[in-house]
Amino acid sequence: MTRGESSPVGLHRVVEPSGDQITLPQTAQRLDASPQIWADEVRIDVDVLNLDAASY
Repeated sequence: MTRGESSPVGLHRVVEPSGDQITLPQTAQRLDASPQIWADEVRIDVDVLNLDAASY
């Protein structure tokens, strides 16, 4: 995969749908989860992820 321009809302991580049908990462069917980070991304270390009814 070649790297194009990054997007401040993460559109560069959306794999499916693509083209004119591209969506925000939250509703995408498939995302690029490659470990290489883009210039406008940060890597964080998460110990616990707390999900409750209000989370989704």
